Amino acid sequence: MKNHLTKWLRAMLFCLAVMLASNVQACAICAPSDGQTTLLQRLYAADAVVMAEGQVGQNSSTWMPLALIKGPLPAGVALRNPMPLSPPDAAALAQSLSPGSDAAKAAVHVLLYTASNASWRSAGPLGLEREAWLRSMAALPRAMQAGVLDPKIQWPARLAALAPDLENSQSLVAQTSYEEISQAPFPAMRSLKPVLKVKQLSHWLDQPGLEARRPLYGLLFGVAGTAADAQILEPRMLRSLRAKAVTPTDLAAFSAYVAAYLELRGDAGLAWVEQHVLQDMQVRDEWVQAALQALRIHAEDGLRVSKARVVQAYALYIQSNPARAGFVASDLSKWERWEFTETFVDILKSRSAQVFSSRYAMVFYLMRSPTPQAEAGLDALRAQGIL
Repeated sequence: MKNHLTKWLRAMLFCLAVMLASNVQACAICAPSDGQTTLLQRLYAADAVVMAEGQVGQNSSTWMPLALIKGPLPAGVALRNPMPLSPPDAAALAQSLSPGSDAAKAAVHVLLYTASNASWRSAGPLGLEREAWLRSMAALPRAMQAGVLDPKIQWPARLAALAPDLENSQSLVAQTSYEEISQAPFPAMRSLKPVLKVKQLSHWLDQPGLEARRPLYGLLFGVAGTAADAQILEPRMLRSLRAKAVTPTDLAAFSAYVAAYLELRGDAGLAWVEQHVLQDMQVRDEWVQAALQALRIHAEDGLRVSKARVVQAYALYIQSNPARAGFVASDLSKWERWEFTETFVDILKSRSAQVFSSRYAMVFYLMRSPTPQAEAGLDALRAQGIL
């Protein structure tokens, strides 16, 4: 049984090592959870893209292609001629223009054609005056492929072109700007400082309906502001910590606030995080993990908060909360900070109550550690039946 467990642990360790070795650069806090549904990805996947005007009659709908953005057009379709549509496509596109819908006010839509099933779908309404913008989006290189950012992307120029359209009055434009900026590495977002406005970002953070975008706007608040603006974030973070209901968006927003706070205050900002999050055992695990995500980003960037200072905060966290000490073990392993080897061995030997994920993260840390103390500690844990 022990041999089986040891083999399982070694297999899991290998998987962990692969993950740690991968160069994931996209913003870990605000990148879209499903990058395949962004407008740019859908434009890339489509075989043809047109801007078409829709008209809905009592018994039928007609779509008139006005501009070819990407082609060629499928057989039977020509600009300025009504499009022949299958019944499902006609019904779907008519629904997009149904009375009362937001899209009904804008008869021109971006239509995407998929050759494999000969179908048309609307990406959403877009004013015809945005034709040049749509062409530029279709020509924009994809930032991410197979889950990894393209290292050739020129982020400052890309972000500068996208930022003016944040919260554009046309929802498709605003959504695209948000999606593409959200994929940028956090350090690259600093290039936007000259064009961002703290008051505008603060307004967006409070605006109903924009909750899903708070992670990005929280990060950009830290980029745009000064040290004095950090005070604005403290009550936001405290309200988050007191919240009873927690959603993934809430956690990402809190992580963004912590990252922004550290961006504004540097190493000095960690004292607040230590006091209110890392040393408070009443803080729920989800909030701790969200704060650690922010610390991790800054530690690996190193511009505003040093890795050494983050490791110091981690040491305080381990001392304050040994039952969850493993929450920081993966970072310490990745950074090859092996001075915590004996501490983790002692915590495991104590047989004290441990959060499951924390316990095994400490075991993985020991298995990666090259120190003789780690090997001796693992042997002792096996001998005592702990592993």
